[in-house]
Amino acid sequence: MGASNDRIDRRRTSASSPVGPRGLTLVLCLLAAAGVRAAPDGLASSRDDEQSATQASDGEQAKSTAVATTDDRRKRKHWDYSRFDNGPRRVPRRRGRSLERAERLGIGGLEATRAILRGQIPQALREEVPGARPQQYLWPVVGGRWGRGFGYTRKLRKSLRHNGIDIGAPAGRAVRAAADGLVVYSDNSLRGLGNAVVILHPGGAVTLYAHNGRNTVQPGWRVQRGERIALVGSTGIARGPHLHFELREGGRLRDPGPRMAGYRSSELEGPLVELEPKVSEPEMAEAPEPVDTPRKFKPEATPAPAPPPAPPGPLTLDRASANAWLHAPSGHRDDASLGESFSDLLWPLKGGSLSRPFNQSSHRAVDFRGAADTPVRAAADGQVAYAGPGPDAYGTVVILQHRSGWATVYAGELVPAVTSGERTRRGQWIGMLRATTSNAQPHLHFEWLEGGQRRDPAQLFRALPAR
Repeated sequence: MGASNDRIDRRRTSASSPVGPRGLTLVLCLLAAAGVRAAPDGLASSRDDEQSATQASDGEQAKSTAVATTDDRRKRKHWDYSRFDNGPRRVPRRRGRSLERAERLGIGGLEATRAILRGQIPQALREEVPGARPQQYLWPVVGGRWGRGFGYTRKLRKSLRHNGIDIGAPAGRAVRAAADGLVVYSDNSLRGLGNAVVILHPGGAVTLYAHNGRNTVQPGWRVQRGERIALVGSTGIARGPHLHFELREGGRLRDPGPRMAGYRSSELEGPLVELEPKVSEPEMAEAPEPVDTPRKFKPEATPAPAPPPAPPGPLTLDRASANAWLHAPSGHRDDASLGESFSDLLWPLKGGSLSRPFNQSSHRAVDFRGAADTPVRAAADGQVAYAGPGPDAYGTVVILQHRSGWATVYAGELVPAVTSGERTRRGQWIGMLRATTSNAQPHLHFEWLEGGQRRDPAQLFRALPAR
């Protein structure tokens, strides 16, 4: 009886319980299954969040990299030289005695030039340029202006040394040899320098002239101080027409400025020629007021230009005054209207040969021989003072007045191609040799006068027909 009552109580308890043992087991199984299905969804959500974070991080990193790259490009664009090359190669064809000399001495090539620039100069080459090392060098560009000095003078890459000086000048302006010497390189293969000329001077000094528009000398050519060797240009790494000039002594770079004639002379006064594109001339012309006043800028006062002085002598001569002038030269001039000033003379008879030299006591002139119809050229820039018949001893005469008080006379069997008062340029044809009635070869009588005195022009001639 008691046992049956216990079973009845357990059944009631089980019936009153909301979940029995079996139901509880079933619920737990269902919950476990639901957890297993939920786990992949949670893991996928976690992975999606991680991937989104990674993508955001990659995007921020790519954005920062792009910004850094843009900044680097902005910093590098001023000295990015990839768009530059050495420019068109304009160098004279090698020929004649200069070619023979260059081949005998082994000069003119790139490796030989680099060795010379390092100071490795063979003794045989040194002997070709005897004499003492120059103590002073000629300013290589007439009217050239300072562009950049020697040393650490760059505005952007301040840690990079500038190995020479830059001289700004218009394209096509003549570049002159700074001293006597021998051309050991004239080509376009020195990287970044464009058409360049290298000259070896006595004592082992070396000068380099770079960025030329055209070279006018060849390796092996002997040059004298002031002789034209190139024309100003902008080949190589250059942002404007200028000459890059270097001086080396014993293979070491030197500042050429203090060693140059005309360094900061009155002829070089004027606005600074800046090769950097963002510097404007008005900014360089402005000056600050004293510090105790508000910081303002005002342009400097420019004085009114003085009127040019009147020329000291006549520009043209008639026949009578020309005859008198030839016997007693006077009225020499020196003003800009006569063209550029030169320190040498162009060989006046194209292809002609010297037949009679200068003699101070008996023949104060030089004579040339040439074929009929040979052109006669102006030895320098100038103006025709007279062109026509002269004294019997002269024949037909052309008289040119030049800068620096120079004058030149061309006479003999000559047919003038210019008239009195006409402006002439160096190398311009001013006449032609005329065939003579006899079988004798026609000749040209040439005189050079400096300050009214006849001088020997032999040491000043350039562009001789044979070297």
